[in-house]
Amino acid sequence: MIVYEITKEYAPAFDDFVAKYILAQIDKPGFNTLGVVSLMGDEHYGSGLLQYYVGPLIEKDTARITWISVPEEEQGESNAWSLLSEMMDRTEVSGIKRVEVALAGEYEKELKEYFYMQDFTDRTDTLPLLRTTISELFTDKVLAVPETNALCPISKASVSEVRRILQRLPQDDLKKMGISVDANVFSLMPQISYVYHDSNTDGILLANTVPEGGVILKLCRAIGSDPVKATLEMLGAIGRKLTGVCVTDTPIYIPYTNQNTEVAIKKVNPSIKIESVWKGELINE
Repeated sequence: MIVYEITKEYAPAFDDFVAKYILAQIDKPGFNTLGVVSLMGDEHYGSGLLQYYVGPLIEKDTARITWISVPEEEQGESNAWSLLSEMMDRTEVSGIKRVEVALAGEYEKELKEYFYMQDFTDRTDTLPLLRTTISELFTDKVLAVPETNALCPISKASVSEVRRILQRLPQDDLKKMGISVDANVFSLMPQISYVYHDSNTDGILLANTVPEGGVILKLCRAIGSDPVKATLEMLGAIGRKLTGVCVTDTPIYIPYTNQNTEVAIKKVNPSIKIESVWKGELINE
């Protein structure tokens, strides 16, 4: 069984069992797509695909599996094992120290035990994650929160302003999220991040895209006389931006700092549907 590097022109061969947003990532910087291709008559068809990412959206010396699937009629033929084996060979040669995967919902039910069988273990050195969707988090009520002059895109804020706000937050929480007060957050957070400042309240919302699709709300905190108002205004701003460009089921990931995390989310939408995310890892010896 031969595993091939899949380029954009061969994406249609996998269209019937791979999500379109995964196929859209083929050939983009950082994304590596491997496929098993079979021959039926004179035509090629995909019989397994694995995509992984190496780049600035995740930790250094780490690869993250963004997708692995095999069509139902090909399951049990070692296609998935061949894809994983090829990926491990490639990452080991390139000096990757850790391969990680994040699963939620039906994807977790289908694949978690398989990853355990391939020697992946639970990753426990980072905060747990919760997953919901854009439409669940950014309700009409949140989107209707008026814009305010207190809110500023992080790209237009000064380094000193961002660091001043970060310094006011609990440093243990920042450490758990992998955020350093001295870090260059501008290099990692795109235009969907914000800072908030008025005479009585400071706030910051750091968000980033994730390789497997969707957005992670890395940090959303406000301090001062009216933190609830500041938080809603930040969420409203990012929600309006995301709903304008993303489909309604686009995933939103939220670090689970403590029990207050879920309480705060429920205040935004009491009926919100939230899933836990399983994070697994395999360390290259």
